[in-house]
Amino acid sequence: MIVQIESISSIGESIYITFLNEFGKANARAFFGSTLSPRVGDVYSAELNIDDSLEWGRDICVADQEHFSIEANAYYTSLNGIFEAYDDDAYTVLRMGDYVIPFTSNGQPLDIGSFVKVDTKAIEIYTIDY
Repeated sequence: MIVQIESISSIGESIYITFLNEFGKANARAFFGSTLSPRVGDVYSAELNIDDSLEWGRDICVADQEHFSIEANAYYTSLNGIFEAYDDDAYTVLRMGDYVIPFTSNGQPLDIGSFVKVDTKAIEIYTIDY
């Protein structure tokens, strides 16, 4: 996923960014590796991860609209995407366009292929080199 940094802050050793991409705008804890110094305006190839175990029916539900989006408010980040996979060990995959976002989930999942809305407080972003 291509992201552009809009703002950067830090809490202790952790870096947090607000980023823009083709789906919207959100906040995430960022991991840039030891050689990168992120700057506002920089563009990166990155992967998103949800570092949280989410509950079907509470954190994951049927999306109101069938389009890909990401947005944040003061409490959580919402992602709209396609529920793509679920394993017996609760490994779950959300697809947004050409990108996948993994997380774990609990409860009874919806049908694979459903458009879902995922609400989480724990988005992480990792830069990648291809």
